Amino acid sequence: MSDVKRHHNRDAKPFAADWLTLREAADARARSPALTARLKDWLPPRSHRPLAIIDLGCGTGSNLRYLAPRLPFSQRWRLLDNDPELLARIMPPDDPPNASLEWRCHQEDLARWLKAPDSMHDALKDCDLVSGTALLDLFSANWLETLAEGCVDAGAAVLMTLSVDGDWRFVSDGPDDLVVHDARVLALFRDHQRRDKGLGPALGGEAPTFLARCLERRGYRVELAASPWRLGTEVGDEALGIALIDGWYQAAVEQAAVEQAAVEQAASINSKSAGAWLKDWWLWRRMQFREGLVTLEVGHLDLLALPGERS
Repeated sequence: MSDVKRHHNRDAKPFAADWLTLREAADARARSPALTARLKDWLPPRSHRPLAIIDLGCGTGSNLRYLAPRLPFSQRWRLLDNDPELLARIMPPDDPPNASLEWRCHQEDLARWLKAPDSMHDALKDCDLVSGTALLDLFSANWLETLAEGCVDAGAAVLMTLSVDGDWRFVSDGPDDLVVHDARVLALFRDHQRRDKGLGPALGGEAPTFLARCLERRGYRVELAASPWRLGTEVGDEALGIALIDGWYQAAVEQAAVEQAAVEQAASINSKSAGAWLKDWWLWRRMQFREGLVTLEVGHLDLLALPGERS
């Protein structure tokens, strides 16, 4: 799940539009306003054409709805996703920018770019900004290296937001006997994240810092900012938190089947099988979060990378 959506295979249910709707308010609260402001200051207004923005893995357009009103320039967006049902549900911002806003949807399999990097370079040509949300953890090192090369060739800025950093934790006011089990579930979840999602072996929570290094080596000025979800106090948090807990449990069960021997050894402090303690953990954490006994923090990173010199 970049959360649920991005921590699972793209064919899984959490990739559906209802999940994207569920998370959009939390995403907007978590994003770094400082990086958005720095991007706005760097992007020069263009009298001869709109600002050209490409949005990778756009889903139902949450990045468009958040970012477009905050950039006071004429804009032309290309929204790419492999799921035609999500593309069909894209809606523009309720509060559009005080300038023209154009956007077009394109069905695109980003896995194809790894085998045909020329396709990526063609897609990014003449872009001013390459952007994406809750996406990077799916990608392999090779894919991100290819992306960095494409951004350099285009002379484009890069804004990748809400990339999971591989950490989450439950927060309570008193002693919490489930912390040791949280660590076991998190370890299983991280291993599950690094499975191949069709884009090469996924980097999971290491992806944002890896991309930062790729861009820095190519002369970009890169800034990372924490953008964690803090769930448990806002309207809509309960449904989102429960979906996360369910997704983590599902990922841990799947990974435990692959790593059964290691899991049984890690759980040797009691006599329960891996499946039993995982289910107990899931039921207790669901109950605690639903009743307000714990809140939940999910780590993300926002990345802004600006070319050393403007083209």
